[in-house]
Amino acid sequence: MNFKRLLTAVSASALALSPVAAQAAAPLSVATPVRAAAPMDDANSMAGSAGIALGVLLLVAIIAIAVSNDSDEGTPASP
Repeated sequence: MNFKRLLTAVSASALALSPVAAQAAAPLSVATPVRAAAPMDDANSMAGSAGIALGVLLLVAIIAIAVSNDSDEGTPASP
């Protein structure tokens, strides 16, 4: 039973300390990285297509629900 407690304590401390150890690690490169800016040409060219895609997806879902619910299994067979 003591081994289970020891194993639990070690694994919990390893999970708690791993982000700290990862952040404290020295970078592999000596040079400081310089980030280049990305071009912003036509950044909003996809602005309207998300609404259209969502509308088409909603229409397909409504049609699929209507087709799946349009079965004659629930109607009685008596005259």
